[in-house]
Amino acid sequence: MQATDDIALEYARLRVRLGLVPATERPTIDARYRVEQTLGRGAMGVVYRVWDQRLGRYVALKLVRPSPGIEPERLHARLEREAQALAKVDHPNVVHIHDVGSHHGATYLTMQYVPGTTLHRWQEVGGRSLRDHLDVYLQAARGLAAAHEGNIVHRDFKPDNVLVGEDGIVRVADFGIAAALSLDELDTTLDALDSLTSTSAHAEGDQLESTFDRLTSTGMILGTPIYMAPEQLAGARATARSDQFGFCVALWEAIAGQRPFAGQTPAQLRDTVRKPPARANDLPGWLRPILIRGLACDPERRFPDMGQLVAAIERARSRSRRVAAAALVGLGLFAAAGLGWALSQHELGQRERCETFTQAIDAVWSDTRRAELAGLATLDPSATEHALTTLDRLAEDWRSSAAATCENEFAPAPDSRQRLCHEAWLLALDRSVELLVVHANAQSLANAPDLLARLVPPRADYCALEPDPRVDAEVAQTSAAAREAAEFGELDRARALTELALARAVELDPGPYSVERAEALAARGAVLVQAGELEPALVSLAEAHAQAVASGHRGAQLDIALWRAHAAIAPGRTAQPELAASYLESAEPLTHALELDEADPRRGDLESARAMIEQARGQLESASEHHLRARTIYALAGQPIRVARAWINLATIQLQRGELAPAKRTYELAASELADAGVPERHRYRLILDYHLGLIAYQTSDPSGLVSLDRVARLHGDPLMRLRALGYALALAIDTGTNELAQAWASRALTELDAHPETPADLAVEIESSAAFVLAAAGDPSAEPRLDAAEARAADIDLETLVNLRCTRIDWLQEQGRCEEAARRRVALDTFVEPLDQEFRDRVIAPWRAQPPSAECP
Repeated sequence: MQATDDIALEYARLRVRLGLVPATERPTIDARYRVEQTLGRGAMGVVYRVWDQRLGRYVALKLVRPSPGIEPERLHARLEREAQALAKVDHPNVVHIHDVGSHHGATYLTMQYVPGTTLHRWQEVGGRSLRDHLDVYLQAARGLAAAHEGNIVHRDFKPDNVLVGEDGIVRVADFGIAAALSLDELDTTLDALDSLTSTSAHAEGDQLESTFDRLTSTGMILGTPIYMAPEQLAGARATARSDQFGFCVALWEAIAGQRPFAGQTPAQLRDTVRKPPARANDLPGWLRPILIRGLACDPERRFPDMGQLVAAIERARSRSRRVAAAALVGLGLFAAAGLGWALSQHELGQRERCETFTQAIDAVWSDTRRAELAGLATLDPSATEHALTTLDRLAEDWRSSAAATCENEFAPAPDSRQRLCHEAWLLALDRSVELLVVHANAQSLANAPDLLARLVPPRADYCALEPDPRVDAEVAQTSAAAREAAEFGELDRARALTELALARAVELDPGPYSVERAEALAARGAVLVQAGELEPALVSLAEAHAQAVASGHRGAQLDIALWRAHAAIAPGRTAQPELAASYLESAEPLTHALELDEADPRRGDLESARAMIEQARGQLESASEHHLRARTIYALAGQPIRVARAWINLATIQLQRGELAPAKRTYELAASELADAGVPERHRYRLILDYHLGLIAYQTSDPSGLVSLDRVARLHGDPLMRLRALGYALALAIDTGTNELAQAWASRALTELDAHPETPADLAVEIESSAAFVLAAAGDPSAEPRLDAAEARAADIDLETLVNLRCTRIDWLQEQGRCEEAARRRVALDTFVEPLDQEFRDRVIAPWRAQPPSAECP
């Protein structure tokens, strides 16, 4: 019956178009919408331009054609719910939904009529520039982001579902259609897919393919396969990050001229989406890692939301424009090329003037970029000042070294080793400055000292930082950029860059082993260790080790050995010192084979790793000796942050021994090292120092420790660490300070605690009860409800904590002379502990009862 109605409607529409029927006799839908034109036809139905006779306006009407497996009433209810949700999304880049209705048993939706064309047809017109594509797709991305904020998932994002209006505005359409159609069949289809797991692999593949063919051929489930995310291909429900994947596929296709993953059927696509995307080099270098991240197989590896994807594209695009503008006005020798600057300018001749060579630094550390970095002072003044001072010094050091090299080599040829080493350093400087200027926030800016420390050449030898010349330049630079991003705290960016480096390595050499794969896998392992993902890190580093040994990449072998040892004994897993030691067996020979200078920081890293292994073995004396050797090497290498780290590690051993005074002196040596280097207060090592100095002060009742604990409480990025510092500060203020000081710390601790309800119960009880007793003594009416809350928290921990807190409260009431209330609570406590076992009462209650009575309450 439905097919007959559609044919009749289309026949009537044709007669209208041929002028055979007057406007007053044109067919109507639901006695309200007069059909004027067919705009499109697809698997899910037909779209008309209709005249709304009630409101006097043109709207688009989609008459939905359900499959026989979907009950019309359920479909209508689904579509109505989707439309109600979407109607609340008021955004210029989303097609507005007007109404949902029924016509001869078929459901229809009316929506905003957009004169124009689909994004698919728009792209078919030749001559579209990169800028054109980005402008259009970013509008669509903002529409998706707005829908996601309203908890609406599209599930079928593709160019055919995006409208490019004659007014230039891009609008995403067909949200509710795919959703409603898919959700009905998902209820039964997912059960059917799950049931296939007990069949053979061959049968499972055949049945899965048959199921998907049936569903996707009618547009009934999950979207269009070629734009579907891996989780959708696997039969899971789509999420906002699934839309992100489809968006990145479409944008990749628009710019590269080919989809990133080959295949048409779900079976083909399920295989190819796990391979490196195709034609990656046809994308701009600045855009490539962003889209690769959006195409990650694991949804958690994609951007948290579309808004952050849009922001990443806009930031990188802005940066690429600045680079292009700099090249056009002749600010230096460099032209934008992927992630860095193409430094070899062979066309300038073999005897380029020294003056031009030494001025190359001005294109990277320019007045413009310095001003941009200075503008970050609002985020963290001390970190910004440190970065500016350090970069000024590094730039001058490079200029002096480049001038000396030029004079010694009599205008060096572009391929001379010293010249190439200096130019490679400029690449690293450019990447670091870009990270600072484009990606810094208040938290990551504090990591700038670690990032810039990577640029310090041992004994001013720039070739000590030289990348292996056998490694493809793009792989080497991308891998280095990933390590730098991880050092800066930009872990998501770092992960995306390692995947890009690995894809490039595989593309260059599809064989089993290569120096490029060793380089990329080593970078990925290092990033994973820094992200705390230790087990995946060890897997990646094992693969990297095999690649490095097979390809003879000795530089990577040393780096891999150090990271594997670090992962084997890092916090977060059971330390395996013997395994870590086995990883280092080849490290010493490698330092000789690589002819590392005695001041090379990698020698210090080796000593530090040995120290941590000895510490895990319980050999504290030997561990201390290795930390001292590491400190000496780091000092020679001009690495004050690593020197401070060695002092901190040594002080930690002293704390393990209970040597508080020596530990305090060693921590102060580390603090002096960082202060002399101008390292900002927010840096992680300075906060570690402040925390431990505050802890020692608490243990020794030294009120000067409040200054250190205050910095941790103000500046630390981890709320748990801020609360721990506040807890120690409060206890120290109670022991050594005035009532006013204790009250100030109590109020501050409670404010922080209220802001983080997920605080572990034991810490929350300690802070809330201590602060409440202080405020109660000052007559604060909020104190006793706080004590009640602390008791409620204590009940979730264990009986002993709860009983001890109640005993303490009774003691406090007696000290305050509130004898009747104290007696009442004592009786209640006796009743509470009576059923408990005798061992508990003897251990917890008996000592408390044995205390002499309070003078205020005899």
